[in-house]
Amino acid sequence: MSPENRDAYSKLLNSHTNDGSGPLSGRARTHGFGIKFPVDEVKEQYIGTFHKASRIRHSCAPNVAYWFDIASFSIRLVALRSIKKGEELLTSYCDISIPTAERQAALKSYQIDCKCPICLDCTNTDVYLASFEKTWEAFSKPNQGVGACVWRQNVMSCIGLMEEKGWHCLKYYPRFLVLAEKLAIHEGDRQKFKNMYKAWHLDVMGLKLEDN
Repeated sequence: MSPENRDAYSKLLNSHTNDGSGPLSGRARTHGFGIKFPVDEVKEQYIGTFHKASRIRHSCAPNVAYWFDIASFSIRLVALRSIKKGEELLTSYCDISIPTAERQAALKSYQIDCKCPICLDCTNTDVYLASFEKTWEAFSKPNQGVGACVWRQNVMSCIGLMEEKGWHCLKYYPRFLVLAEKLAIHEGDRQKFKNMYKAWHLDVMGLKLEDN
């Protein structure tokens, strides 16, 4: 590590000072991005700390996601929605699909008391998250006696709400895009949701899906 990088690394916050991590691994645990190699022989998960990306702050409604590019051995940031000039880039440090209390507990290891709009509106947020889970679970069970029109309306409502809140990183977003494609009546709508899912998969997962 160069002297410049060593100095920059030493200035990163270490939120793991009381668990025996040590100053180096503590900073890696605080600011590192999880890295998985899509190779069968490599089953371990690694952590990468980056000069700029590791300084991006947390939000429960992030505007960027990341994936690790093996070819260039670098981290890639992708926009989850339109980002205005001068707007701060934000990513998520925890699973944002879980209830507010669980997110807050998960963020304590980073010494974060999240005050993002999602957490401040925790009552409505938890209601929305519960409704997403309920809709997903209900659709996964056969013989519900609910017509396709009702399913279509529920799924579209969920997608619209997630896009309004900037929750493109929620695990439900790609799931409901796939459902919307299956439930669409017109071929144009099916193709639209299929393309939206492929774009999401490329942005968030870093993988291009080929047409079947």
